[in-house]
Amino acid sequence: MATATLERSAFSGRPLQLYRFLRSSGGTDFYWRYNGSDRDLTYLGDLYEAVSISDEGVRLTGEAASSEFKITLPSFVQFCDDYRAGGVPPSDTIYAHVFRVHADDITGLDTAVPFVDMAAVVWAGTVDGITQSTDTEMQITCSTLAASMKRSGLRYTWQKNCPHMLYDPLTCKVDKADFRVDATVDEAHGSIVTASEFAGFVDGWFTGGFIEFVTPEGFLETRMINRHLGSSIRLLTPVLGMVIGDPVVAYPGCRRTVRDCIDKFNNYENYGGFPHIPGRSPYDGNPVF
Repeated sequence: MATATLERSAFSGRPLQLYRFLRSSGGTDFYWRYNGSDRDLTYLGDLYEAVSISDEGVRLTGEAASSEFKITLPSFVQFCDDYRAGGVPPSDTIYAHVFRVHADDITGLDTAVPFVDMAAVVWAGTVDGITQSTDTEMQITCSTLAASMKRSGLRYTWQKNCPHMLYDPLTCKVDKADFRVDATVDEAHGSIVTASEFAGFVDGWFTGGFIEFVTPEGFLETRMINRHLGSSIRLLTPVLGMVIGDPVVAYPGCRRTVRDCIDKFNNYENYGGFPHIPGRSPYDGNPVF
């Protein structure tokens, strides 16, 4: 039956929601699927687990940036465990989709796993964060895709140091594969990671760079390096689950100076700063600049 027919009145419709979360990490798609009914449901060949999940409803405010969407679900579900596995928010964007289903569009309600004939997408966006609302419940805060387009972005400024993001293919253009360093973890404690391979570079070589590693759950995570000294690096945020023998990949950082651009990366033709601008402010009151 057409969705419009069922939603024409509160009497004729018997709705329930399907919730799907998607994370693409390291070339692999990870899905978490739930529904708020009393039994598991199948839709398009995928199983939606029955849990106590709900949302506060879709609001049409006219302001994309203020249209937050909050989903409440039990703290024991796999999505909550995987989201918090790294100790910090995931490195990848997690997308959320909400489908509306009506009971009349469910076939085989008396079978072990009924399946949904038809569902309509009523909301789509990204997961912004997750918080513990009660002892047994978590609250997921989401925002629409349109909200991300409303946010102010960074603008290029007239400055001596380079404003480009390191390894950006459109601006910096340094190929990070040329500077990749494969290492094996000798020790990992909190935000400190030690590997003998790091000692082969001068102190500070990796400062401002980042490491990549795969978590036990199979997610590719990224952590920024804010200090490199000998065989140890200190990360901006701690890592959980990393053990001795785990492989990591490290990439050096850049101080955004001409010297680093030339000596470290041989990339001066793509330097985005203006190193020869006067070392004084044009707003100091002197009309002769």
